[in-house]
Amino acid sequence: MKDGPSEEWTRLTLSEEKQPWLKIDFDKLTVDDDSEDEELRRKAEFEEEQLKQIQKQLTESEAEAYTDLKKMYLCVYNFLQFIGYSYIFIYLTVNFVIKGQGMRQAYSKIILPLSVCQVFAVLEVINPLLGIVKTGAMAPLIQFTGRNMVLFVVIRGEDRMVGEPVLCYLFLIWSSIELVRYPFYMLCSIGQESMIISWLRYTIWIPLYPAGFLFEILSLWTAIPFYEASKKYNLELPNAWNVSFDMTTFLYIWIVGILSASPMMMSHMWRQRQKRFGSKKKVH
Repeated sequence: MKDGPSEEWTRLTLSEEKQPWLKIDFDKLTVDDDSEDEELRRKAEFEEEQLKQIQKQLTESEAEAYTDLKKMYLCVYNFLQFIGYSYIFIYLTVNFVIKGQGMRQAYSKIILPLSVCQVFAVLEVINPLLGIVKTGAMAPLIQFTGRNMVLFVVIRGEDRMVGEPVLCYLFLIWSSIELVRYPFYMLCSIGQESMIISWLRYTIWIPLYPAGFLFEILSLWTAIPFYEASKKYNLELPNAWNVSFDMTTFLYIWIVGILSASPMMMSHMWRQRQKRFGSKKKVH
């Protein structure tokens, strides 16, 4: 057998004439195209790998965009709430406490921003339910429900409550709490921390929460004679629903509810403080 470059045969017989007895067995026919198949296979694998990389990058980009959008939303929300409560605190401190302005005039200036802030506080209940923040929804729900019942049902429901000085101190306590809470959450939303704000967040509630519960009770107690005289919200028998409701009795029950729930809220905050600043046990 001679070594040398391979040659292609144009035919199998010497004669160009086609022999009737000669035919091709296609079942046994082999073609030397393994190199082409290998190249196509490698090209397909490369394209598949490239597609996976693109899909991974798209997924990471979407997750990153969602995270950035969530941070921006939480930061803007907490900042706007901080601005609203800052206005309330500064206005009441300067005009009511220092200058001695009447509560009725002060009330007219701060009731709208306070109402807006309290309405939008429902987002603090929705955010945990949607997984936007990792905190629980129960504590924000209790605070949101309690404050809005006091503000919209009791205070705004009775015109004679407007001039009561107890409201100023209640609103000052609410805004004092939020002047620390919202900056704390705003920094958390962007992954930052201020030790001063963190310490205030987990400490300032110690005097302010009991004061807040006290002035909520005083506000309800102040409202009882007004609702007893006006009978507003009362539902007397007989009626289509065959149900009676007395607002005065409800306010008494509400006061008992605040006295019962306040220790639980205080315990919750104390556990949060211990978790954040509690001393670590030494291992001997």
